[in-house]
Amino acid sequence: MAKDGLLRLAGASDVASLDIPASSRDYLVHVGLPDEEILGLRFNFLGSSLPTLEELAARVGFGPFPLNGSRPCLGFTNDVAVCIDEHCDGAVYCVDLAQEDPERFLNSRVEWLGSFLNMYVYHCINTNGFHDPDIDRAVLELERRMREVDPVALDDPEHWWPLILEQMKDGLI
Repeated sequence: MAKDGLLRLAGASDVASLDIPASSRDYLVHVGLPDEEILGLRFNFLGSSLPTLEELAARVGFGPFPLNGSRPCLGFTNDVAVCIDEHCDGAVYCVDLAQEDPERFLNSRVEWLGSFLNMYVYHCINTNGFHDPDIDRAVLELERRMREVDPVALDDPEHWWPLILEQMKDGLI
């Protein structure tokens, strides 16, 4: 179910049984996540029952998936699933089903993922046409703002967001 065509909301019954903070469940039901794909992430399972990673892997032809297969998935595109880890206070991971080492940490909570995506989109809109030195400063400012919201997401260079920020600094995104 979409809100103004911009955000996809979860049904309250679809997230009621998730063992995640109430603030994360409320965020999924009342605020939602982008309806469009952003940075290769898609949240196309919101608004229906959330499949587990194992169910999703079987559905798309990847067979058994033993690594954290019980994680509920928020979405899937291009072999990448976005999952919530109920054993880590609702942390969000992306899992590339086609890779041997597929898991990458996104954010500590789903609402912080939403904040990061909003900051990224705002950054892109406001830096269109900037020259290289201005882009570098703008990316550093984006990183500073992200760190204020969810420092854990940026603590490890192998987490998802530090890789995205590095690609932005290099002009690849």
